[in-house]
Amino acid sequence: MLLGLAAVFAIINGANDAGAMLAATLKARGLPIIVSLALFAVALAIVPLVIGTGVADTLTSSLVDADSRTQPWLVGVGVVAAA
Repeated sequence: MLLGLAAVFAIINGANDAGAMLAATLKARGLPIIVSLALFAVALAIVPLVIGTGVADTLTSSLVDADSRTQPWLVGVGVVAAA
């Protein structure tokens, strides 16, 4: 159930974030639309590879101290609260 809840959140959150990022990209009047979309696609693919997973590592190892019994509950509450 927890995995399903996380998947639904990822889809909803991804749709919202993608729309906001795409709107900001297309709002740039200085570039043609096709160039804006190409730069957006390249940045979307490269930035996670360059920046890495530092934020995810910090969140999972330093900020929340949870044992295996309480971690699913905390993740579930966090996903519901964020949605």
